[in-house]
Amino acid sequence: PMEACKVRMQTAALGAFPTTLRGAAPKIYAAEGDQLNPGVVGQLLAGQETVVGEYPSLLAFFKLLTVTAKEDCSQACIAFVLSEVLPHFNRWRYDLASDREKIAKLALTAVLHHSHHPAGLQLMASDRGLARSLLVLSNTGDRAVQTLLENQTNWEVGRGADLVDIVQLSLTILHQLVTSPSPHLVMTGPVGQAIRSPPAGAAPHYLLTLAHYTYFHHKPELAITTVKLLSSISGDTSVHNSPVSVLACLSSAATAVRDQLLARLESNTEDIRLKIAIVELLSSCVEQQPGMVQLLMDINTDIRVVNSTHKPTGSAKDATTPELVGDGCLSPVLRLLSISNCLTSDHWQTLLLAIVKLVDSLWTRGRILAAQHLKEQKNFWSDLAHPLIYPKDSTDPRHLKDSPSSLSPAACRAVFHSATTKLSSIMKLSPPPPKLTVILSETAAVLTRRWQTKCTDSMPDWCGDMASLLGSLASGWGSVHPTTPLANNSTSSLKKHNAQ
Repeated sequence: PMEACKVRMQTAALGAFPTTLRGAAPKIYAAEGDQLNPGVVGQLLAGQETVVGEYPSLLAFFKLLTVTAKEDCSQACIAFVLSEVLPHFNRWRYDLASDREKIAKLALTAVLHHSHHPAGLQLMASDRGLARSLLVLSNTGDRAVQTLLENQTNWEVGRGADLVDIVQLSLTILHQLVTSPSPHLVMTGPVGQAIRSPPAGAAPHYLLTLAHYTYFHHKPELAITTVKLLSSISGDTSVHNSPVSVLACLSSAATAVRDQLLARLESNTEDIRLKIAIVELLSSCVEQQPGMVQLLMDINTDIRVVNSTHKPTGSAKDATTPELVGDGCLSPVLRLLSISNCLTSDHWQTLLLAIVKLVDSLWTRGRILAAQHLKEQKNFWSDLAHPLIYPKDSTDPRHLKDSPSSLSPAACRAVFHSATTKLSSIMKLSPPPPKLTVILSETAAVLTRRWQTKCTDSMPDWCGDMASLLGSLASGWGSVHPTTPLANNSTSSLKKHNAQ
């Protein structure tokens, strides 16, 4: 890529490629307020290639751009693609119909590569022309894709396979934009309007069109990208601090979508990456989509949680206890939790982490019925605690496999410093609740009593780490009991008296 970028910068002086102008100086870097100079590539495109319907120079330009798109030198070229190619290529004349898909595929690949650059991602997030183009491409629909695939003579090569790649690339870029540091620029533009607006006429809602891609089995990457985009949209609160109701957007098709996600989650032959994406979608819905949680987990809404000291007697004991959760996603998630403890591949470990995050979301968000259902399952606690009780072999020093007494001093110092630093940074962002404050304080006491002899070679460093942790705990300690501040003041006075 560096050699290609060097060639790109040398040829920019000849005017072959697009540049930006500020005053009279041509530049290869794009900035707000710059004027775009299309160069020889743009002139050939407008004056000859779109007229004849053949695009040799544009395709060659794209092949070079896909190699250099991650570099700063490609900013002006990407700006040319965003303003002159993606919004208009569908209206050009084509001598070969396959050139349309080639141009779209190469252009989107270059844009996706450039989105990994922070400045490029910021530029694309505010580009409404790109947003409209991505909406049109991603709104193609699974039926149109499937029809083109079935007309191919080869399942792997053809216009249908190219269209699958185009839709997947557009969904991936949308996911990058929605999860960017400036999601409000995307969600207040055409993308946000398409998501929040009701469907026009007989056309399905945009989110329902996305959900239908989960029925596409020819290439799992398309369904994976779709579920990731749905997950990011479900958790987005950048507009008015309010997420979009995915359940309302899916309308009457919500149950069918739930069944499809459940079937793919339960399948023994499904791509593990899709299962990870579905579990992450569940976690995102727990955070911001209570309706989708109820649907996906099939929670029994007829149950009411009450506080009572009455003990059932007689016929009340014999009454059948109602199901907390029906045939939803929790059962396959529990099965995957058990399986992931027995497998060591990276994907299965990522799935295990996603499931643990889901359980944590259910607990911290107060999903009482779902959390109670999990706790009542026979092997839930043993499966959840399996990585702690039976840790896998790992050379990563962050994995604590032995007791402090059997660890080397260097390992003790690394574990202690990492734990105290991480806990302190988290608690400074948001003070812990009272119960957790007590637990963390007890943990700090254990660290003080049992680890002080092996955690550091310098007592001031050790005291600094502990002071940071205890100082963070102090912000939430006052809410544990009203008399706590008085106790703290009494302790401080006693220390001063002893010092005197």
